Amino acid sequence: MPDAPVQATEPPLHRVWLCPPGQFGATTAEGEHRAGQGRDAVQDPDTWQWTEDDAELAKSGIPRAMLVDLVLPGHVLGEVTDAAARHTGIPAGIPVVDTANDKAVEALGCGLRTPDTLLVSLGTYVAGMATGPRNVRDATAFWTNYASLPHSYLYESGGVRRGMWTVSWYRDLLGEEAATRAREAGLDIEDYLNSEAAKVPPGSEGLLTVLDRLAPGDAPFRKGTIPGFDGGRTTSSAEDGIAARRCSRR
Repeated sequence: MPDAPVQATEPPLHRVWLCPPGQFGATTAEGEHRAGQGRDAVQDPDTWQWTEDDAELAKSGIPRAMLVDLVLPGHVLGEVTDAAARHTGIPAGIPVVDTANDKAVEALGCGLRTPDTLLVSLGTYVAGMATGPRNVRDATAFWTNYASLPHSYLYESGGVRRGMWTVSWYRDLLGEEAATRAREAGLDIEDYLNSEAAKVPPGSEGLLTVLDRLAPGDAPFRKGTIPGFDGGRTTSSAEDGIAARRCSRR
């Protein structure tokens, strides 16, 4: 959301519509503006709609008239128009369906649908996840997000920002030399680095990878560091560091 009030002019030269962060807005052929769910201070996570509290909305500086209509996951927003088909090559008439945020879609695709199932998400953001029917407002060991199923919630643990990204970053940093060795061994570069890391005992012989590489909002002073590089040891150390960081987050 903006730091300063958004100015709406009448009549506007260019109409501006605002949707939740992390979501795409859609305009139907009838001119209706819609979007799915995303975490935002002026949304009500109990109703899955914009807040009805005018005072809370006023803090954001956004006029209510500029907010798109919010819809639930699975809602058919409309169909691909003839004009869109000409630009994209996508056949006209195909339904356009609203989904959910990235972690929620990942959870659904992995089969995370009942509270007795847990998922460890190894992505750019590494976190543990579970689902449930209640918006938990006072949680301390996790935070509540919108799930892919309407009026269900995704509970995400404190995570590691730029988690597995650290491994990918190191892979790319090694460049062509490591890629050449991988090809000579008949392996993908990830499998080659894993084979090198497997030769190193747990603890990476004292080499530390200290995360987070991208500081979280509540600790902007953090700066990830790796005191020294050494082939397989660094790959192993990065994976050790991710595991250690996950265990330290509640």
